[in-house]
Parts: sequence; C-alpha cells; structure tokens
Amino acid sequence: MTLHLRTYKNLTDKKLSSYLKVGEVDGIVILMQSPGSDEYNFPNFRVTYGGSKAIFSIDEPALVKGKLPIDVSINILKWAKENRDDLYKSWNNLF
Repeated sequence: MTLHLRTYKNLTDKKLSSYLKVGEVDGIVILMQSPGSDEYNFPNFRVTYGGSKAIFSIDEPALVKGKLPIDVSINILKWAKENRDDLYKSWNNLF
C-alpha cells in the first residue's frame, strides 16, 4: 500500500473534535493538536485507522505511543519522512 497524503492548506476548515485533520487516505486519518495542548512537548501527529490509534513524532519520525497494523505504521513512517517539512508547517500554523 502506497500512502499519498496531502497537507491541507486551511487547517481551520478541517476541525475534528479537539484535533485538526491534516490528511486522510484509505481510512487512515492524520490529526494534530495545537502545541502545548497535549502531554507531549515536541512536534507530533496522531493517526487513527479503524479502531487503532497512534502518536508519531515529527522530528525523527517514530511511533511514540499506540499501535497500528504494521503495514500502516511502515507507510506512515515513510510518508512522514518524505513530508516532514509540510508536517512542520502544519504544526507551526496551528491556532
């Protein structure tokens, strides 16, 4: 499975609960919470897929917490490395 996500330019239109939706493909949803509003003091994003949830760091993309199917995790990590600059832009533009 190849993951092709795009980062939304206008994040405020993609609110989902207390998170902002950054992207979605094939049931994989990428979310961010504004800096300082979660328990992590580093740039991160969250992934939901089916009933599974996980948190990934942006700096050096890695799974921080949670569990996803292995193929989904591998594709998320690859995508995050390739799109790190866009993830940082999204992180820095929150609220």
